[in-house]
Amino acid sequence: MGMTIYKEKKICCAHQLNLPYESKCNRLHGHNYRIEIWLQHSGNALNKNGMILDFADISSFIDSFDHIDLRSKMIDPSTAEKFAQFLANGIKAICQNQEMDCDVRVRVWETDTSYAEAEFD
Repeated sequence: MGMTIYKEKKICCAHQLNLPYESKCNRLHGHNYRIEIWLQHSGNALNKNGMILDFADISSFIDSFDHIDLRSKMIDPSTAEKFAQFLANGIKAICQNQEMDCDVRVRVWETDTSYAEAEFD
């Protein structure tokens, strides 16, 4: 038996790419990102508070990226793919710090029609 929780957050971030071809993304610009997080716990045991992970902990971590340049968090290149991977690693670390074994999936919507997704078991 498993259990899944889901959290969605919206944040605004700046980034700049250094692509070897002409692209408007080579200029500093921003996005209104929509972040989706799934945590799946395969066991029956929840933490001492009866949770997989507190939604507030997830929110706090994601909020730490709001209104910053992603490069300041050492996400370089600051692509949607690298951002998704960075967030998934961070959420996985929070789970491990709370002694919860979770599979993590993060989807980073850079626009209404484009997203990158990262998963960690």
